[in-house]
Amino acid sequence: MIPSFTESDHHDLFFDLAKSVCISPLLVVTNPLGCLVLVKPVARHASLLLLNKLKLVNAISDQAASALRRAILHEQLEEGFLQTVLALAKAMDARDSYTQNHSQHMALMTESLCRKLDMDEEQIQAIRLAAVLHDIGKIGIADEILRKPGQLTSQEWELMKRHPKIGADIVAPIIKLTNIASIIIAHQENLMAVATLMD
Repeated sequence: MIPSFTESDHHDLFFDLAKSVCISPLLVVTNPLGCLVLVKPVARHASLLLLNKLKLVNAISDQAASALRRAILHEQLEEGFLQTVLALAKAMDARDSYTQNHSQHMALMTESLCRKLDMDEEQIQAIRLAAVLHDIGKIGIADEILRKPGQLTSQEWELMKRHPKIGADIVAPIIKLTNIASIIIAHQENLMAVATLMD
């Protein structure tokens, strides 16, 4: 199928200066991802040049299409991992009566604090995500400790204190979450300063 180009496309692709044009589709099996456009401003020996270089152009197109497809699949995989971790966080909230809605409350509170501190949007979103996921490590804590109605023994408390490290280990392999692993592992720091700033 020959792609159709608008007048703006003609200008952007330098077609108005072109004496010869080679368009090679970027295909993965039969799925089109785009096209490689080669423009030659001088007509002399153009047909011979294109015929001699057609195999090279096709090879470059195949490589470019393959690289694009891998990048798309990688992005989809990362997004799938992220959605899985967020689902785990929701499952954690449902499992632990203490953390029900706690993560969302923390996310709102930290976002508000970040905005008061004039942090940039990228930092705010990273910290907000860390707040949502900060207790995800509790998924690795036994129910008899996590749901114990009374006070924890010193041994149980030592096990409970491992959840920030467990949480950081869960999110660290996900590229989109690597930057928040250090926030999760440190989330049990004293929050009195935060409470003061929020007043």
